[in-house]
Amino acid sequence: MASEAGGVREPGHDQKCFEKYEKKKIFEKELLHMVNKDEGVFVVYAGCTKKYKPWGWDYSLDLDVDKAHEGAYKACVTGDMVKYEITGCHLFSIDDVIVWGKDAAFIAKIEEEAKVRLAGALARKKDEKKPITPESIAGWDTKCDKGEDFIKYVATVEGCVGIKSIGKPDKSKKKLVIHLHGDYKGKQPNNTPKFMSGYSKLIPDDANFFFMARPGHKFSGRVRSAGKWKNSDSINQNPDRVVWKKGWGSIKLITQTIYRLKEFYQPEKVIVIGFSGGAQDVSVMSGKIPGLIDVGILGGCDCFVNS
Repeated sequence: MASEAGGVREPGHDQKCFEKYEKKKIFEKELLHMVNKDEGVFVVYAGCTKKYKPWGWDYSLDLDVDKAHEGAYKACVTGDMVKYEITGCHLFSIDDVIVWGKDAAFIAKIEEEAKVRLAGALARKKDEKKPITPESIAGWDTKCDKGEDFIKYVATVEGCVGIKSIGKPDKSKKKLVIHLHGDYKGKQPNNTPKFMSGYSKLIPDDANFFFMARPGHKFSGRVRSAGKWKNSDSINQNPDRVVWKKGWGSIKLITQTIYRLKEFYQPEKVIVIGFSGGAQDVSVMSGKIPGLIDVGILGGCDCFVNS
């Protein structure tokens, strides 16, 4: 039987308290979208006051199951017990499974499944970090139902990526400059080409310049660039989508677009300018595919740099 104060790995058994969470659909509305099985184990501890109103919960996402429990329990005890005066903090859920009212054997089974899954995810992540050669990109599949013309669209493994040029593209030019915009969360087309039209005064005459609509984004006059999610869906409240946006899932498409533009225009030098989220893409790409670009310029980068 659970103690009133709760404890690490101690599931709740107060049915009335659980019904409060069920009635308000707290798990579905507030917690479930934060589960990210490729990034760690998501653990939630929760509780109720003696009068069952209000109530509080806290959570932790960690690659280490024990640390996830400790983090969530500590956050609940030091935060929610003080703020909401709940009577205790009990284990509520692990990943997408509610364990309130379950026994130790059930919890151990869920944890073991999570550990096996995480081992596979970590192996995939390790493999993703291995550098590849620019030449290997040539073998990737391509598709673009709008037609790949290297002026409006470039084909990738997932579909068309929209581009817009400053000036008329010309294969005789010696430089290729590509701009990667930052994260835009709105639902209207991304207006980076309009807002940053001042590039026209800076770009040398011997350079082809393109704005690229990053995966999930859309430029006016172009279809939305290929990607698992739209830009407006890849927000911080959806961790799995943010991981895709900042990881190889999205950057693979950017990389392929740059490679195909490079192969088509055959420049002597490739310069990629990234701003904010686009800068993060440049930094990851530079480490993953050394030699693909010659110069990377990062502005307003939300990057973590090791000295």
